[in-house]
Amino acid sequence: IRSFAGDRVEHTAATHSFRDFLSFSPSQMRFSSLSLFAFLAGPSLGQDDDFYFWRWGHLDGPHEFSAALGISRDGKTAVGATTVVDFNRAWRSDIDWAIATDDGVPPLYNELQVQEDIGVIAPSRPSAAYAASDMTYTCSAYDLEALKLDWCGSIVGGTGELGEVSYGTEWLLPVLDSVDEGDYVKIPDFGGGICDMKIFDVTSDGSIAVGTGNTRRGEKAFVADRNVLDADGIPIPVQLTIQDTVTLQTLRSSSAQAVSEDGLIIAGYGSTKKANRAFVTTVLDATTDPITLESYILPMLGGGKFAEAYAMTPDGAIIAGRSDSPKGPQACIWFVDDTTGEWLVKGLGGLSKQTLNSKATGIAYRLGSLVGDLIVVGYSQSILYPSEA
Repeated sequence: IRSFAGDRVEHTAATHSFRDFLSFSPSQMRFSSLSLFAFLAGPSLGQDDDFYFWRWGHLDGPHEFSAALGISRDGKTAVGATTVVDFNRAWRSDIDWAIATDDGVPPLYNELQVQEDIGVIAPSRPSAAYAASDMTYTCSAYDLEALKLDWCGSIVGGTGELGEVSYGTEWLLPVLDSVDEGDYVKIPDFGGGICDMKIFDVTSDGSIAVGTGNTRRGEKAFVADRNVLDADGIPIPVQLTIQDTVTLQTLRSSSAQAVSEDGLIIAGYGSTKKANRAFVTTVLDATTDPITLESYILPMLGGGKFAEAYAMTPDGAIIAGRSDSPKGPQACIWFVDDTTGEWLVKGLGGLSKQTLNSKATGIAYRLGSLVGDLIVVGYSQSILYPSEA
């Protein structure tokens, strides 16, 4: 969605159906949403400004679905996956470059390839990109015939099935012109041959990645520093054991979903005997074995039975996700009370006031905005539809 503050621009509207939610497994992925991107104007945004959906196109070849799964903190790079023939392929796109290929007047609609196919590292295996760093290297010229399709770059995190197992994957350089050693790095498993590793977020410079991988006892959150390598030059995934600093309760399993821009604060969720619980942890010392953490299991809304965290502000001060409540699960945010120093939870409701079913998937500051300094995005059940953005 793009807003043109202060201008009224004639536009056409298109309606797309969202049939199912996105799901991914190491052997099969289904994407059921179109590639839609949200763009907001500067701090002068007002209530009367127009918003637009922009069609982002897709990768070359027969395709069924395309989905945008993440955006960098600087708003320059979008990532996601597109179903091409029988496999889902990860992609990266320079947002400013893609908009410049059109006339700049909404709606953006073209068939020009504006997505870099980074899933080509394993063309006959599924892959997906979930997160991107800020821009890390300069642009190069676009030349489709010469396969020079790099529109500026960022370090992208996601997952790729290479062989019979899936690895956490970080794409470091353009890969479409040729797949070379050093273009990407695979985050291996914890040992024991159980991979299924996924990277869900990276820091602003892409040096630290967080995600989840399988162990024989279930999912385990991890953090990997690209500057801490094993003998083969591969980043070492460090498992995170989440134990609440106050209650000493330890989560059975865990999944890291978000990391602060400096890599020191990590949020996600894990399981107890009864249900999932959201957590936040601060890395106090990454050089110790095991890694030294200060962790807190985040509170649930009153009457709730579970909670999950999915995103955080760049400084890690505010966390977004969902918590169960007597009316159903609802989007929520967590923050520290200035007086008590304890984490608090605030429900955000949903699009249906009777039965709630909403989830916050992203959060960002908009300092100086006339309508509020914090923006949260996600989806919710409504009266008319099972899910609306």
